Amino acid sequence: MDLEGKIVNITADLDEINSSVIDAQDALQLFWLLLSAQIVFFMQAGFAMLEVGLVGHKNAKSILFKNTLDMCVGTVTWWLWGFGLAGPGASCQGCWGGGNNNFGISGGEIAYENGMPFLHSLAFAATTCTIMSGGVAERMKLSSYL
Repeated sequence: MDLEGKIVNITADLDEINSSVIDAQDALQLFWLLLSAQIVFFMQAGFAMLEVGLVGHKNAKSILFKNTLDMCVGTVTWWLWGFGLAGPGASCQGCWGGGNNNFGISGGEIAYENGMPFLHSLAFAATTCTIMSGGVAERMKLSSYL
């Protein structure tokens, strides 16, 4: 085998290694986003326990229900509206009548490349609402809270 053939073989091997490294980087990025979203999501349980510990026992169920409701309503609201404003590729120029297709996540489907950023930002959005619910614990009825 001559020198040119060896160079071609080495170049092909390097291209294969490069594609493997890129795949590993993508997998690591997805893993990190999922792990951090899970940690932030578990913060909701911590805030719930903190709030339940600070209120009287008669309001414990109400606080837990509000925190669960925060996640449920927050998920639907983030899916329909929030991710379209803050998600990848979002801009105020494309929000209404423009090129932004993230409202309702393009007809109900979350694309693979938008799935992890959606979960990650959803965890932060819902946890933000849960933090606010601790400030109004025992001070507000559920109908007023919604």
